Amino acid sequence: MDNNFVSDENVQTILAMGFPSESEVRRALRMAKNDLSDAVAILTNEPQTSPYDAVDAVDMEVGVPSKVYGPQLPPSYEEVCQETGQMKVVQSSDMTPMDDSNNLEFPVTNLYELESRVFTETWNIPFKKEESLGKCLIASTRLMEAGLAESDEYCKRFVDRCMPEAFTKLLTSNAVHKWGIEIQEGIFDMLGLLVELAVASLGQPNVHGIIMDCLKLNPYGWLTNLINKFAHMGGFDMVKKHLESPDIDILSMSLLLQPFGVCAEFLSPSVTNKMLKPGMEKAVVTIQALEEKDFKEKKVGSVSNLLSSMKLLCLQMWPQDVDKLDDLRLQVTLRMLKSPHFNAKMNALKEVTKLIEELNSPRIYKAATIIPAEKILNWLVESRVLSIALEGNIDQAQYCDKIKGIVDFLGAKLSLDELAMIWKMQNGQTNNVIDNIHSIIAAAAVKFEPSQVEHLIHLIQKKWQDDNDRVREKLLSLIGKIGKDAKVPKTTTSALGLLWDLAHLPALSTTLVEQALDEHHAILSDSYSVKEQVKLQYVNKCVEDIKKGACVLPILRQLMSISKNIIKNTLQKDKGVINEINKGSDVIKLVTNSLVKCHKLAVAAVGDGQLKPSTMVDGRYPHSDYVTTHLNFLKYFLEEGVIYLPWNRARDIWTTLVANPKACEWDRETCYEWFRNGIMDIDPETQTHMFQKEVLKIDPSKLSENGFKCFKCLFERVNQYEHRLKNASSSMVVEKVELVGLDYLWEICLHVPDEGIADQAIQMLLTLSYTNLSPRLKKEPVSLHKKFINECYTRLETAMMGLGGNVVAQTVSNATKVVTAAVVPDVANVPLPSRSIKHLAIERLLWIAEAYILSVEEIHSVPRVILPHGASFHGYQLNLLVKCEALKQEFTLQCHSNESLGSVRQKVLVQLNQPMDHVQMHTNDKLLCVTKDQLLLHQLDLTDASILQVHLGSSSTSKSGSTSVATSSSSGLSSGSKEGSSKDLTEAGDATSVNLGFSVPFSNPRLSSAASTGSFSKETPSSASKQSYDNEQEKMLPGVVMAKGGEVFDMLYNLTELEEAKITKRVQKLLMLIPTDPAVLEALDLISQKSTKAAGSSEDLSGGAKSSPRKSLAATVSNKSFTPKEKMKFLFDSSQPEMSAFRVLYNLQVLSGKLMPTSEDAASRASATAFCAEFLHNGGLSLVVSVLQPESLPIDINYEIRQGCYSICLQLARKKTEVMVVSRKQELPIINIHIKGTRLKQKDQFKYLGSLISSDGRNNSEVASRIAQAKTNFQKMKTVLTNKNISIRTRRRALECYIEPILMYGCEAWTRSKQTQKKLEATEMWFLRRMLRISWTAKKTNDTVLEEAHTTRLLISKIRKRQATFFGHVMRREKLENLVTTGMLEGKRSRGKQREKLIEGLTDWLKAGKSLEAIEATKDRKKWRTMIANAVKQGT
Repeated sequence: MDNNFVSDENVQTILAMGFPSESEVRRALRMAKNDLSDAVAILTNEPQTSPYDAVDAVDMEVGVPSKVYGPQLPPSYEEVCQETGQMKVVQSSDMTPMDDSNNLEFPVTNLYELESRVFTETWNIPFKKEESLGKCLIASTRLMEAGLAESDEYCKRFVDRCMPEAFTKLLTSNAVHKWGIEIQEGIFDMLGLLVELAVASLGQPNVHGIIMDCLKLNPYGWLTNLINKFAHMGGFDMVKKHLESPDIDILSMSLLLQPFGVCAEFLSPSVTNKMLKPGMEKAVVTIQALEEKDFKEKKVGSVSNLLSSMKLLCLQMWPQDVDKLDDLRLQVTLRMLKSPHFNAKMNALKEVTKLIEELNSPRIYKAATIIPAEKILNWLVESRVLSIALEGNIDQAQYCDKIKGIVDFLGAKLSLDELAMIWKMQNGQTNNVIDNIHSIIAAAAVKFEPSQVEHLIHLIQKKWQDDNDRVREKLLSLIGKIGKDAKVPKTTTSALGLLWDLAHLPALSTTLVEQALDEHHAILSDSYSVKEQVKLQYVNKCVEDIKKGACVLPILRQLMSISKNIIKNTLQKDKGVINEINKGSDVIKLVTNSLVKCHKLAVAAVGDGQLKPSTMVDGRYPHSDYVTTHLNFLKYFLEEGVIYLPWNRARDIWTTLVANPKACEWDRETCYEWFRNGIMDIDPETQTHMFQKEVLKIDPSKLSENGFKCFKCLFERVNQYEHRLKNASSSMVVEKVELVGLDYLWEICLHVPDEGIADQAIQMLLTLSYTNLSPRLKKEPVSLHKKFINECYTRLETAMMGLGGNVVAQTVSNATKVVTAAVVPDVANVPLPSRSIKHLAIERLLWIAEAYILSVEEIHSVPRVILPHGASFHGYQLNLLVKCEALKQEFTLQCHSNESLGSVRQKVLVQLNQPMDHVQMHTNDKLLCVTKDQLLLHQLDLTDASILQVHLGSSSTSKSGSTSVATSSSSGLSSGSKEGSSKDLTEAGDATSVNLGFSVPFSNPRLSSAASTGSFSKETPSSASKQSYDNEQEKMLPGVVMAKGGEVFDMLYNLTELEEAKITKRVQKLLMLIPTDPAVLEALDLISQKSTKAAGSSEDLSGGAKSSPRKSLAATVSNKSFTPKEKMKFLFDSSQPEMSAFRVLYNLQVLSGKLMPTSEDAASRASATAFCAEFLHNGGLSLVVSVLQPESLPIDINYEIRQGCYSICLQLARKKTEVMVVSRKQELPIINIHIKGTRLKQKDQFKYLGSLISSDGRNNSEVASRIAQAKTNFQKMKTVLTNKNISIRTRRRALECYIEPILMYGCEAWTRSKQTQKKLEATEMWFLRRMLRISWTAKKTNDTVLEEAHTTRLLISKIRKRQATFFGHVMRREKLENLVTTGMLEGKRSRGKQREKLIEGLTDWLKAGKSLEAIEATKDRKKWRTMIANAVKQGT
């Protein structure tokens, strides 16, 4: 919207208020941006609520002095002129004297220079006549005398804006008064010029207001001289003339007399009486003669200034008339107030406000004009000024603000009738009017007497009963404001009592109750007249209400608010106040009982339904608010009062919100969180009782996350109190293994449904079982591992017993029950929930065992000799993108999922040629530290295309050739060159010269220091003893301990038969962490042995478990009546006894580890090579491939197990598998076919059945290969074929018998081309020339050679004949070969000459016409043979 837009409606509204000038109204609306209230404020000279426009703002600032800045002046004027940054009056050295000619041109340059020096914080004003200010004053005087001042733009700008600002700063700044005599004389000269300008202005028809305002300032020093100068120049005569003018108005009179009022004490009574007396008498008459229409004019406000100036003159000249002037001022004010015009009323109220404000803050030179307070007060009461004012526009905020000042001044003088009248005025009014009236009453009530307060309360109570809730909200706000602002304690007490009574009204709405109590608390908090005794009194009232059960929730909040306020205002925050309150009323017990009672009410409210947080208890507040408020209050009281929660109260809360069967889930969650957060407010004995008698009785299957946190908190506190746990920095150290609640923690791990809670519980269990054990308890790790594993076994057996003795039989039985349930309903009562709980417990136990092994073995940083099963075979391929910003290198690293992080680290070190201590690796913003080098990549959640960020140390950026990777004996790195290693890394995948085993460099400080010096100290053990020590430590790892004896494998195999996907997955993960099943290893070793005499070794490997059913595996494999292939079939056939698809997968993984071991040492390679030879010799590869057949595995087998079997089988066969793309494009497309992550090698050509197939689809390479092979065999038979003792005919027959079949092998599929034909003909001639021993230097033509050999060119005809014969067979079969030979490819033909097809070449050779005719001819075998014979005879 346009900012200059003025609404006609607003114009008419303001005109209706009594403002006479429509143009002034429109101007005010434009300045106020069409805002009605701001426009009224502008018209009445009130501060506006919104800023004016930029142009109007400049207009409004004319003549208004800006803020004065004035630091103390230094001692001398010269120092002032030299110092920068302070205000100073300076003399410009570059100014020329003022020209004395009658030049009427205003000095614009001087004006600009003067403005730049006046309108600034560090102002400096020139004080000499020949400088800017003097020049401007003189020029203005000349223009004023000539009557051109108003028409000259720059003169008007100087007089209206710059001149008042300059003289204001010169005459009112305290700093100027302390300056030297020279500056004071200069200022006096400027004032003289100002007087001349004023006298010149008085010579004009109209009085210049701004110039006269400048004369009324208080100049210090030589004031008499200025007055005399003014008189000498005829100023008094001009003033008298203006005052006697019949057209003079009030404003002009005020402007003329104000300067004389200021300096009245310096005026001569004789001159004043003669010059000013008639004018003053005329002014009195004029004021008395003001009519109703004059009061709405804006200039009527000058009456007050005129009377004030006249009073100052009367005080010096005519003291007897002072009271008459005061009476006249009050009389005029009353007349304006009675005027119906809004502007007149506002002017009157402004005048009254001005009279009151002058009493409180009188200025020195106006002190004599002040009307005594008693006189004003009597006038207000006797003239009923307030009553008259209230009849005006009380809907206007500016109007009411003025009335508010009058009411505040009246105070106790306000009569009850006037109070009642003010109160009645709100009836039927708008909200705005009601708010204004309430603000007036609140301002008056500050000084009310008790009788007035009592009457006001009576009026409020009556209004409360008769009106609606909207008005009641305003009444509450009014009461609160009265109570907060009251200066009399009785008024505050009455307001508090009234609010308290209103809040307890039974039919009051919830909103009003809360507002009443909020206002009540605001008074207690903000009013300075409220003593602590009053607050304690209301604390007792709150306690009594809680006992009665009345308004419990809001009163409880009020009690907490008052208590907080008492503590806040108490010196040094003395918390003994809370204890005193609790001792006096036992607030803890009271609130706890209230909580129990309110919870019962909530349960009763829902009846047989389910309790919810949103259940309304008493029709006002929901159940959640009641519980939250009670608990928050208790928490606050316990914390602030340093009070312990007694056991009885804690039990009541727990029983109500947790143990109560009718409590909702929200109750339990809230209670869990409250006890956990307030654990410090419960004494240790109560914590122990709570933990043992309440927390440990919770059903673990129903435990939530908050419940587990509460359990954990109490678990730590109770065991710490009993010295079983010790707090060490951020963790708890176990001092005693027998922890209170440890069995319940096991139950949580096994039975809580939420996996997130289970994960937290399992981590806590592992921490307490091993990680955080004190060093004293870790002295025998094997016994600790065995104890933990036995605990898992025991609980696992318990879960298995719940499923029945025989797992498979139990599963079949349950399945039978489900199937027959439709016929016999009673059979359907299968305890499925119980069975699912058992399955969950089994799955969690496997999870616990897996996590335990990982947590313990992660600490073991020594290279493993006894590899876990997962590290013994190759997993699926991973391509890791390695980035090193320091070296600006980026490359792809080929790994597999079962490769260790240590192996990957070594590959990176080789590629970057950096030492280990300078390299750090990160992934997903996580540091891969050396302590994690034992972990496999899939355990670190590294997937294909993951990014490894490599950061180097300060000394690692050197690319010197001397920098090398640490190659200790345990690192497994070969001593090959960097180039070779890099090539192997990027091209050969896992077949590299770098150790890919599960080994990392051993970092022992003593060993490293010894190695650096080249010798070992006496304390350092030898390499053999060190290896022996590491082996003993490895045997203590939980995975190795668990695998001893082999029973764990049988148990895990049996668990997979439960056909639960989660259990199977957990079994698979656990098997990856423990060493490989020794029975399977022994079985595979026996297969590869020609003699089975070492069959008893399996018992040694399995720890002598003679009763184990696994013994049947070794017995079957070692049976001499079985062939090796039959033995292997037992391992890889899921239909065999005690065999399953899961076990087939496991056996395939073991087989993969033996054929392709992850360790790259020579012994492992040799063993793998020997085993591979035996395996292939015994037909193992065909047996493995047979697993890929659909019928080899059950149809309903788990998808992941089937996929795993297929992947392993393809992985084992991948070395014999290659791929090739046949395309006519010069750049062959790259294809990526992976088998279990391993990319198959792409070839440009390969041999199939002896023929060389090329990717471009041509036979050039095949022909060249055939020619080369034929020539090679020719050379082998050279002694026969070149022997001249043998006839050429015989030798040619030998050539046809032994050499030409090699040359023409597979020629049936060759296509004709000139290039290949020339090569074949050249080869034929090459044979003949060597058979005839003709040197190339003999210069014999081919025809000559053919004559000597008694033959012709026959090779091409033979090839064509064989092609035609083969083509005939293919066409007559009408099978796939027929379709391939004659079929057409979809798509567009390529550009350029097309390749010749086989059928096209034959058709041309046979002269059969078109291809279709040749194809049709093949149907008749006799005809086809004839066509071939004819073509051969023609010799083409």
